[in-house]
Amino acid sequence: MSLSPNSWQSAIKGQWQEPHDIFSLLLIIGGDIIQKAIAQLAGGPYPVTPVAFSFGWVSYSILAVMSVLGDGTLMPPPDTPCVLIDVRKGYSRRNHSWVLGRILRDWHEDGEKLTHSLEISFCSASIQEAGIPHPDIVWFFAVAVIISQLVVSIIPIFIDGTWTIFILTFSGTLLALGQASLPQWKLEKWSCRQNTSDRVVCLTQGNGSRRVIIIDCKKNAGLDLGDLASPRTRKLTSTLPWTVFFCICWLCHLLTATGIQTYAWYMLFIGGIGTVQNVFAVGAKREPPAFGLHLHKEAFICPNDNVANKVMAVIQEAEKRKPGLRLGLSLVDIFFPGRGGLHPSEKQWVRVQEEKYAELDPPLTPSLNPTELGWRRRELEKYTKFDLLGLQGATIV
Repeated sequence: MSLSPNSWQSAIKGQWQEPHDIFSLLLIIGGDIIQKAIAQLAGGPYPVTPVAFSFGWVSYSILAVMSVLGDGTLMPPPDTPCVLIDVRKGYSRRNHSWVLGRILRDWHEDGEKLTHSLEISFCSASIQEAGIPHPDIVWFFAVAVIISQLVVSIIPIFIDGTWTIFILTFSGTLLALGQASLPQWKLEKWSCRQNTSDRVVCLTQGNGSRRVIIIDCKKNAGLDLGDLASPRTRKLTSTLPWTVFFCICWLCHLLTATGIQTYAWYMLFIGGIGTVQNVFAVGAKREPPAFGLHLHKEAFICPNDNVANKVMAVIQEAEKRKPGLRLGLSLVDIFFPGRGGLHPSEKQWVRVQEEKYAELDPPLTPSLNPTELGWRRRELEKYTKFDLLGLQGATIV
């Protein structure tokens, strides 16, 4: 049976005046955005994580249950691939931390240019307590959106006493804040020890990228970034029950939302500005303190009148500015795998650096902490005839 022109025109007009089932449909799409928005804001500085009620929460709640039942984690994998290099020891590891990936992605220097072959930033970790984020515009915007949603939801109450929109918004907000504030988020986000020794680490995306961040971490300053890059997260016993509980609640919320007959545009607007907040939280650039890492910028090396616009020239300048760290050799291994593509003069420079650091690094370094020095002594006793008597008077720090 075909509809008359007036019938289909009336159907379209009625749908635009009071859209039906659209809000409930939107609740089940876009779960990955929710997960990343929580990852950006979770962990502080207050117990409640401000992530707005929006489209996609039902989908995310189901994905969260699957994730907890699987690998036991809530945090997403980093969306900016990079490696972390222990400059003094020379080894590198792939980064698995959302925080470190985002710090590298969002890093900015006043003199940076897309035409530069390589840019190296030097900074130091603050003794200020790490793992405590500072509120920024992303955090305050989330709070403002949540308040705005609740204000909009009460308008139908004053118009004709309809409480449905307020009840759905208020309950959705409570569910969103509750699920985003689970303790598991903070545990995963900063799954590492405090830094207990002097070390220098490097963050970069590797060969072909133009950004390098050198972080000088003094003893008892900041977090152990090597640990942070390879987190060993344990699952709290309360995480699975709470995740299942929130999933059931979101499904009940979805069932209730399908019954909206009036003021549907209000719900679409409320969910829409919540989604805007989620997208802004995921995409906005943030400073390191917003991620709980308090870094002080110290120097910035890039091509200029005295430094050629070549990767090797910038690496040599960095070694000249900060000697004694093995910085040049560590970066050469990353940006010139196998030492391929080096000019003969550059190969000679590398050989000179290797000889210099070979003289500076004896088999046992007296500045190691007592535990590591003891382990190395035992290894040498097992496999070599090395004379350890000369180290008895060494100062251990």
